[in-house]
Amino acid sequence: MIGTGGTSRIILDNLFVSNVISQVAGPSCSTDALPVTLTEFSATQSPNDCSVQLNWATSLELTNEKFIVERSSNAQSFEGIGSVAGRGTTNANQRYSFVDSSPLPTAYYRLKQVDADQTSTYSKIIAVVNRCSAGAIVLQYSQQTARLDVLLNQIDAQFPVSLDVYDSSGRRLHHLNVAESQSIASIDTTPFGSRFIIVRIADSGGNVLRSQRLFLPQ
Repeated sequence: MIGTGGTSRIILDNLFVSNVISQVAGPSCSTDALPVTLTEFSATQSPNDCSVQLNWATSLELTNEKFIVERSSNAQSFEGIGSVAGRGTTNANQRYSFVDSSPLPTAYYRLKQVDADQTSTYSKIIAVVNRCSAGAIVLQYSQQTARLDVLLNQIDAQFPVSLDVYDSSGRRLHHLNVAESQSIASIDTTPFGSRFIIVRIADSGGNVLRSQRLFLPQ
């Protein structure tokens, strides 16, 4: 079982968000199971082959059999894409990694931790937008803080540009004028009231340069 003892963090392309790992009941979760304390969960994409590497760390494991890496295209229906053996019982810091060599255009990842008695729990979700997809906007989203970061330094465009967020019906939820090439634009998605959004970046003439759809797990 994944526990929340101490401070946990998630790192997505060098974005640190504190306290985002929580205990979520799996299909056969038992409250008597002993915890695995997950202290880090991160995702980075290789600039060479576009693969996504997931990294995580623990500070305590008790009867931990394995981690199953699960992936989804919509943050709702997940499937296992691989597993990594656990270290059983240990109070030493442990590090793990898994490489998704064929990432989706937008992928949502979570860890399913399985104890020796087959009880299981889940980490929270991290989202990775594949920067190798044609026309993709590099986005980083934290389920815990509801903050969306748009990496503007990944856009090959002449500034100024405008950044707009729309819901699925076309209603504009957020507008930002970017006068200079700032590296990141941070957006609080709490007021949106929509789980499906479209992020668009346009030039000063209103021509759409990039457009990206994203599902916001809540």
